[in-house]
Amino acid sequence: MTSSHLTSKRGASVIRAGSRNSNSRSSTTAPKEATVAVYDVGDIEAIKKYGNIAIDADGIITHFEEKPQKPRGTLAAIALYYYSPEVLSLLTTYLAAGNNPDQPGRFVQWLYTRRPVKTFQIKGKWLDIGSKETLEQANQILGSFKC
Repeated sequence: MTSSHLTSKRGASVIRAGSRNSNSRSSTTAPKEATVAVYDVGDIEAIKKYGNIAIDADGIITHFEEKPQKPRGTLAAIALYYYSPEVLSLLTTYLAAGNNPDQPGRFVQWLYTRRPVKTFQIKGKWLDIGSKETLEQANQILGSFKC
């Protein structure tokens, strides 16, 4: 079974987003793109825990710094990614160069200097679940909803 596009969400998770069939584009005609979900955390101290990005008027990343000491703003890359098969194949090059295999934001930091990386802004409430404490907070918030 092959997938036409992959999405990665926090850590090492890779989610199969679609399989090829007669109606799907082949990898040679699929878009050659990368997209990162972003969220404005609205707090200059909070952004220091995340990948801080700057974007141009078209939503293309112009600057990316993982866990910055001196952030340029409050826009965070939130570890939700779309990579076309061509972009995904660049992971081999990234890893062969000795880059960090454990933090998915480091790949975006490397990638945006080599090709355009688009962004998709998440509206509403985003909950960070990257630590035990923030996962517990998210569980409390979500546990308060009635089904």
